[in-house]
Amino acid sequence: MKKSKTEKKIQDALLLLLKTESINPPHITMSQIAQKANLNRVTLYRHYNDKWDILENIEQEFLHKLDTPHAKMITNLQLTTQSLHPHPNLRALTSFFKVFQDNFPLLQVLMGPNANLGFTNKLMTYLINLEEKSHPYIPVSIQKLNPDMFSYYSISSLIGIIQFWRKNQNYSPSQMAEFFFKIRIGAIKEFQNK
Repeated sequence: MKKSKTEKKIQDALLLLLKTESINPPHITMSQIAQKANLNRVTLYRHYNDKWDILENIEQEFLHKLDTPHAKMITNLQLTTQSLHPHPNLRALTSFFKVFQDNFPLLQVLMGPNANLGFTNKLMTYLINLEEKSHPYIPVSIQKLNPDMFSYYSISSLIGIIQFWRKNQNYSPSQMAEFFFKIRIGAIKEFQNK
C-alpha cells in the first residue's frame, strides 16, 4: 500500500524527533509530531492513532523491504541444491545486505536508544520467519541437529553484523555478504564433520 505525502511527512517528523528525544513518555508527543510535520493534530490523528502507530508503520515498511531480496535468496538456494556443481552465488545475499545499507539513517534511529527498544526483537522475529523458508535447503547434518536452533544462531549473528556495520559503514554490501556467508558455511561445515 502506497503511503500518502501526509503520512510520509508525519513519519519523517517522528524520525527527526527520535534523533534527539526518546519515544517513551513523557518525551515525544503527538503535538510535537504535528508541529514538526507542519500539520494540525486533527490531520495527524486522521492518519495514525498515536506515536506508536506511526513507529510501527515505519518499522513494518522497513521489514517488508527485506522480502524481495530474501525471495531471491531462496530461489538461489533452490537452484544451488538442484545443481550438480553447487557453487554459491552471493548476488542475492548482497542485495539483502544492500537493503540494510540503503536504510542506515533509518536503522540509526530504529536501533538507537531513543526509538522502541523492541525493534531489534521485531527484526529478529521477522528474520527468523524468513529463515524458516530456507530449512528445506539446509544440509541434512543441520536438519538432524535442529534447524530452528541453527536459524537463531544465524540470525543472531546477522543482527550483530548489522549492528557493527551501521557503526562502521566503510564496508560494502558484498563484503558483508561474503563475511556472513563464510561464518554461516563455517558453522555448517563444523556440523557436517561431526
